[in-house]
Amino acid sequence: MTIIVLMGGTTSHQEDVFKDFCAARPGRVGQFSAGGLVDPKSRIERYQFIFSRKTCDDRVTVVVGVTDPDEVAALRQLGAFFCHVRGPLAKVFCSVPMLLSDLHVAARYWSLPKPEAVLTPAEVLSECLIRSRKKVG
Repeated sequence: MTIIVLMGGTTSHQEDVFKDFCAARPGRVGQFSAGGLVDPKSRIERYQFIFSRKTCDDRVTVVVGVTDPDEVAALRQLGAFFCHVRGPLAKVFCSVPMLLSDLHVAARYWSLPKPEAVLTPAEVLSECLIRSRKKVG
C-alpha cells in the first residue's frame, strides 16, 4: 500500500486533488482521516495500527487532516509520502521542516502560474508508486 499525506492548500483544493487521484486510478485510491480523534497520540496509534501492516498491493491511501508535528514524524516513519497542495502552507510546517523529497501538487484545473516542480495528481501518483516499488525492491 502506498500512503500519500495531503498537506496545505484549502480543504477544497485537497478534495479536488483527491478526486483527480481517483480519476487517475479508479478503484485503487481511498481516503483516511483520523481527524475525529482529538488527541494526537490517539491519531498516531490509529495510523500505526492501520499502516504498519506491509501489503504489496497497488492501492493508494490518501491521508488528510494531519495537524500535529508528532503525526508528521509518525507518518514519515511509516513510509508515507508528503504532498503539499498548492495554496496556503499547512501550519504544522511552521515547526516541522518540509523535506526535499516531499512532493508538490495542484489540481488539474489549477489555472494560475505555478513552478515547474508542482506536479499534477497523476504525476504525483506515478512518482509515489515508483518510489514505493524502489523501497520494496
